[in-house]
Amino acid sequence: ACTARLVVGADGAASLIRRTLGFAAPTRYIAMQAEFTAEGGESSYGAYFDRQLTDHYAWSIPKAGSVLVGAALPSGPGTTKRFNAIVEKMRFAGFGLGEELARSAAPVVRPQRLSDIALGRRSVALLGEAAGLISPSSAEGVSYALRSAAVLARAIEVELRDPVAEYRRLARPLVGEVAGKAVKAQLLSSSTFRAAVMLSGVGSLDGNRPGTFGSSLGELLMP
Repeated sequence: ACTARLVVGADGAASLIRRTLGFAAPTRYIAMQAEFTAEGGESSYGAYFDRQLTDHYAWSIPKAGSVLVGAALPSGPGTTKRFNAIVEKMRFAGFGLGEELARSAAPVVRPQRLSDIALGRRSVALLGEAAGLISPSSAEGVSYALRSAAVLARAIEVELRDPVAEYRRLARPLVGEVAGKAVKAQLLSSSTFRAAVMLSGVGSLDGNRPGTFGSSLGELLMP
């Protein structure tokens, strides 16, 4: 047996420490991404939506000589089939996806309410995805992991006797940020909202310039 003044759970979307504390996990997804050789055609950064395949989103990222295609998909049977369907839709739409070079997958969570965020209790602190600190709209989590770690470090410096309570206090801006992005995620999942954005042209860039968005967000896979 061993003892510790403070235990830190930074064990990701499938956090054992979070489950041990009795906190329910946010909705879990599988983030799957594949790299393809670039065969010409469309090669923009993009976000794409298809409610038939996922209530989250898919993305494309052009690289030098290749294209990354990824998607956050509901966890469970059929994940690979759903991802392959997204890839085929992108091929059909004119994306120059050649040979598949590599594929990887990892679990991610999607906090949708304040109760999905749990920073810890007593002498146990949770960081990053283990705490539910991840963007619900983009599934970006690295910055939240680093920022929550920095907040905990400050909490330890300020209040060593009860650092978890101080961590929860100092982390309120992070929690608020994630809550705000949960609202953004709900808007982005609305085809009506996306249609309004496309018609307005807000945030659109020149689609003729390499490495930019086209004229609209998510137009490829809009249901």
